[in-house]
Amino acid sequence: MLQMQRNVILGFAAVVVFVALIFNLRSPKMYRATAVIQISSSTGQEMRVDEVVQKDWYEQEKFLNTQLDLMKSRELREDVIRRYETLGFGDLTIADGGADSLQGMISVAPRKDSEIVDLSITDTDAVRAARLANLMAEAYRGHNLEGRRDSARDAKVWLEQQLAEYVVRISDQSAALIKYQTENDLADAEEEVTRLSALMNSLNLAYGDANTERVLLQTTVGVHERLLAQGAYESLAKDMNSPLMISLTAELSTANTENARISARYLESMPERKYSEAKLQSIEAELRTEVERTLATEHAKLDILNAKEASMKSEIDDAKKQLIARQALSEEYERLKLELQRSKDFYSSLSQRNGELELSSRTQLSNVRVIDEARAVTSPVSPNIPRNLLVALVAGLALGAAFGFVREYIDDTISSPLDVATYLRVPLIGMVPRFLEAADDRARALYTHQHPSSAAAETVRTMRTVLELNPNGKTLRRLLITSSLSSEGKTTTAVSLAVSFANLGRKVIIIDADLRRPRLHHIFDVPRKVGLSSVLLRTSDLDGAIVPTGISGFDVLPAGPGSERSNELLASTPMIELLDELDRRYDVVIVDTPPSGMLSDAAILSKMVDGVLVVVREQTVSRTIVREVVTRLQQVGAPLLGVIVNAVDMTGRASKYKYYYGYRYQYYDEESRPRAAAK
Repeated sequence: MLQMQRNVILGFAAVVVFVALIFNLRSPKMYRATAVIQISSSTGQEMRVDEVVQKDWYEQEKFLNTQLDLMKSRELREDVIRRYETLGFGDLTIADGGADSLQGMISVAPRKDSEIVDLSITDTDAVRAARLANLMAEAYRGHNLEGRRDSARDAKVWLEQQLAEYVVRISDQSAALIKYQTENDLADAEEEVTRLSALMNSLNLAYGDANTERVLLQTTVGVHERLLAQGAYESLAKDMNSPLMISLTAELSTANTENARISARYLESMPERKYSEAKLQSIEAELRTEVERTLATEHAKLDILNAKEASMKSEIDDAKKQLIARQALSEEYERLKLELQRSKDFYSSLSQRNGELELSSRTQLSNVRVIDEARAVTSPVSPNIPRNLLVALVAGLALGAAFGFVREYIDDTISSPLDVATYLRVPLIGMVPRFLEAADDRARALYTHQHPSSAAAETVRTMRTVLELNPNGKTLRRLLITSSLSSEGKTTTAVSLAVSFANLGRKVIIIDADLRRPRLHHIFDVPRKVGLSSVLLRTSDLDGAIVPTGISGFDVLPAGPGSERSNELLASTPMIELLDELDRRYDVVIVDTPPSGMLSDAAILSKMVDGVLVVVREQTVSRTIVREVVTRLQQVGAPLLGVIVNAVDMTGRASKYKYYYGYRYQYYDEESRPRAAAK
């Protein structure tokens, strides 16, 4: 596209460069003077003050941007103009809008990764530019210093107010702390908390021992009550394990033994037995009495332990309440004490800051320093004619390329190999150049035969090779040539292909199947009395209709007399038989048909051939029409081989094909012109 539209692109570029040149020559010369200043965010203080939040990179950049905006402020510009008037100059004044004029002269540029700023003034007068730049640097430094002093004074007033408030606050907090300490007897608060904590620990230990003892005794009493309920006095006496119980248990055992011996010897009525039983009953009664007395004692002891445990728990609860209350008082005391200490610390900090601000408000130090004063520069900074012309050239080329793209977009014709692949989606078989030397149809059709070394002849030979080496691997004996509309050069292309095949020694015949507007009889200057139509109507034989062209191995079958039933004739059985007969006589049969965009003859014959070629004239027929023809042929199952683009302007600068095929055609052109090739 760039190759195709290079005249447009270069034209745009030339116009833009010319306009830019005129504009630059008529523009006034501008001079720039620059004052270099340093803006620090940390200098200008006699005492360093620690910030609550340290400034990071973002904060420093924001500070610098703020200062750059202040340099362009109206207040500063008016101050510069007043200073300029004070020096005795009247070309820039406040009354005449000098501050607004100065706004367009100022440019401020910070240097990367530094605190250095270039403050520049651009003007038509180099000396005035330097003077204004120095005045602006001086005015900015004065404004910055005054602003820092004002800020320090304002801050000092605020600090003094805060100090007065904190004096009252400290006094009130101190009085409240003393009152609270007195009312709650907190002179030895820590010792009282320690004493209560120790008491709590000892009570907890004693309560634990009492609880253990009570639980053990309660378990023992439970066991004894169960034995008593069962009447197991002897087992109960043994479990109680007191000296009396041991003695009574031994006596009971002896009495039982003696009673068993006497019962075995004496009857119940005998005195010995009665005495023995009475003694046994006496011992049992005494044992029961002692057991019951001991159990009652255990119950009494258990009651005492329960009462003791309850009393100790009450003492623990009281001590806990006293400890919690004392701790709460101590915590409140510590809170009041901490608030008082914080107020004192903040008061101390405010006092220190007040002293620093007192020094800062009296100092003359500034964080702005002029490193280099501006000097008058005699070389202008604008217009920069070489740079501007280069920019204009680039812009012109870009505009020209954009216009070229627009032209290509609105061009609806087939005008490049890319169009064939993109819009038709069929292979590009080749191109046939425009024959500028040929004056009529006959000369154009036989041009490749008469000029075998020409670029056109080489193009046709290339297409012939593509057809012979088709990717399907099928031998193409019957070829059909058609187009979308008339006057696209399909007949000329068909004759050129036939000549090319004949030059290989093949026997070739071309059939003029355009029965409505035949042309082959004009090209080869043969009569039309007999031909295809008469053969199909059986009014003449085939041998009498075929005419030699004068080219070895190349014959032609003219259309013959006109017929009102041309479509039916081409679709008839005799047409199929005719093609079969020609297959036996010739190696290649080429059928020239009417345009497919208007008639269906080509679609009918496409089923009888091995391949179909569509001829498209460059930049003539709409892509939509060609796409419809291709689609229609594909719908009927035609063996579509591809597209041949005809009448391509290879020599003209507007040809898009020259970029793709210029070397090939130039080679053959130069072969016929040895001097040009040598050159």
